[in-house]
Amino acid sequence: MRSNMSVAIVAMTDPDTSPNPDVPTYEWNDKSIILTAFYVGYIIPQVTAGQLAKNYGPKWILTAAVLAGSLLTILTPLVADLGSWPVSVSRVLQGVTQGFIFPSCHTLLSKWVPPCERARLCAFVYAGSY
Repeated sequence: MRSNMSVAIVAMTDPDTSPNPDVPTYEWNDKSIILTAFYVGYIIPQVTAGQLAKNYGPKWILTAAVLAGSLLTILTPLVADLGSWPVSVSRVLQGVTQGFIFPSCHTLLSKWVPPCERARLCAFVYAGSY
């Protein structure tokens, strides 16, 4: 979800690639704000997400984060019709939801994986995210 907008924004904003004549066009400034907004939101929960996962259970935090992020991603085309600022707000919220995923994964791995296998499985988690 983190990189899908980098690919989609090209097709979404180029009137030559869309059969829809009403496709919104954004300036370079707007595009850069939209692409940066995710990472602004991603920073916010990093400090507290691990503790929340530890207190409330990483399985539930991880599930809620993935579901909320998926819902916001599904709603992105509808929000895109409203302009660049609503898309930016949506991307910040997507970043906030995705910011809970890795801390929750680490809490999960620390509880379920034996210490001798933890490094390998953490590497699999990070490799699978790209």
